[in-house]
Amino acid sequence: MGLSFDLDKLEELGPKLLSAIGSTGDDGDDADEGLSALLEPFGKMLMEKGMASPTDATDILGQLTETKPTGRPKSLDDYNGLFQTIKPPALSINYQLDETFSEQRVSGFNPVVIKGVRSIPERFPVTDRMLAKATSPGDTLEKAGKEGRLYLADYKELHDAEMGNYPAGPKYGFAPLALFALPQGCGTRHLVPVAIQCGQEPSEYPVHTPGEGALWNWAKTTVQIADFNYHELISHLGGTHLLMEPFAISTHNNLDNSHPIGHLLKPHFEGTLFINNASLEYLLTETGQVTKILAPTLPASAKVVAESRTEDNYFNAHMLPTQLSTRHVTSSDLHYPYRDDALLVWKSINQWVQEYVDLFYRNDKDVQEDVLLQRWAQELVSEESGRLKGFGEIDSQGSTICGKLTTVDYLVKSLTMVIFTASASHAAFNFSQTHMAHAPSVPGAAYRNMPISERQAKVMPSLDQLPPLDVARTQMEFLSLLGGVYHTQLGEYGITWPQNPKVFMAMKRFQSDLKDVGKAIKEKNKTRNPAYTFLIPKNIPQSINI
Repeated sequence: MGLSFDLDKLEELGPKLLSAIGSTGDDGDDADEGLSALLEPFGKMLMEKGMASPTDATDILGQLTETKPTGRPKSLDDYNGLFQTIKPPALSINYQLDETFSEQRVSGFNPVVIKGVRSIPERFPVTDRMLAKATSPGDTLEKAGKEGRLYLADYKELHDAEMGNYPAGPKYGFAPLALFALPQGCGTRHLVPVAIQCGQEPSEYPVHTPGEGALWNWAKTTVQIADFNYHELISHLGGTHLLMEPFAISTHNNLDNSHPIGHLLKPHFEGTLFINNASLEYLLTETGQVTKILAPTLPASAKVVAESRTEDNYFNAHMLPTQLSTRHVTSSDLHYPYRDDALLVWKSINQWVQEYVDLFYRNDKDVQEDVLLQRWAQELVSEESGRLKGFGEIDSQGSTICGKLTTVDYLVKSLTMVIFTASASHAAFNFSQTHMAHAPSVPGAAYRNMPISERQAKVMPSLDQLPPLDVARTQMEFLSLLGGVYHTQLGEYGITWPQNPKVFMAMKRFQSDLKDVGKAIKEKNKTRNPAYTFLIPKNIPQSINI
């Protein structure tokens, strides 16, 4: 579906809009405040022309893009040349460095895969020699494991996905394992890459290390491809958009604005059902942008999303403090900007929710006797409705009692999780898509399989692995758009929203706390390279609306 615009009318607005989208948040400060002023007239034009989806907006951006190359690239300059008005992401400058590759695991677009391990899986035959070469002479896997210095990125969820061929012939995706380590020492340290196996089966995929030149670069690209697909399907779509949908529906069905929990939650669902429906109707189709950019077929992508949400404890397991602990990434030895900033925002939201809930629920009995709240909880987990896994109080064995909501404590935790997911978690995954706009840095798929030897890697141009120029252009426009539109701001409920003076004062404390969080993150960013800006509260919308 596409729209035709009179480009003369957009001549002045277009370049400014594209430039603003491309530069939002890139300088380590707040989102570009001028962007909303540019987007307002742009949005009015879209509505006047009957825009129904993000696809239409991307079509319009495409009309504003001067270059429309197709076919295979002759050099990396062909990809860089796509960025005529949209600013290329900072990642495009030094993406080939091992330091940049490692940093992506802790402050990139998908910083939630890395996990601490005591030992390496048998299917990943890394040796002491490989580790020592990456860290220091004499270092061993056993020693590093005991000291908590080994970190694994495992993309096994993508293992059985069927690869697609739209729009330019066969595509290749991977389910690699990548090992990283902290060097020996004390204090906060940065990860270094140790080894990559480009698939789950060692009999099919050898282990590659940083000393292998061209072959190592190919291997790193397979990890970037896997991270791209994991991000879009599991972390972004499944872990935020689809996770919030049953909450939005059950809240609408059971808790109106006169109910305190309904009143609290509804600003955090603004636009969510609309954007989810638009994505399903226009993007997640056999010829949509998602299918065009990503490696798997559309049915395979849908299967990956569905299977990622089948864990019995899914909701509870994804509460930020729990999942950080489960992934064994809580040590201060690990430089981890996403973790550090996310915990600040989580704590602020949790304190706000605690104050708010305490105003309406004096004890656990109040929660148990709130009939509408109990209906809300039951609809979330009902097989006929929300089918949400892992929502409910946790028993003494650590298992979820499905749908059980009987304590103030769990009500506060679950509401914190909902608000954090709808705001901060989605912000971290959505706005980082601007860093995925440069196809050589982060391809959505490979267009040639992984070479089996260094000799083959040298004679196979690395450009063969990268997308055709028209796919790269779609990736640039689409992700720059999705990652560049900010609407609403976390904590800004409006002056008329509070039901009473006590709620108003609690809201003001929340807003003040968020400002302090923003200052703390900006201070941290002074010593970070690159800066991590996606969780500065001023850059976090209230809801999933793009």
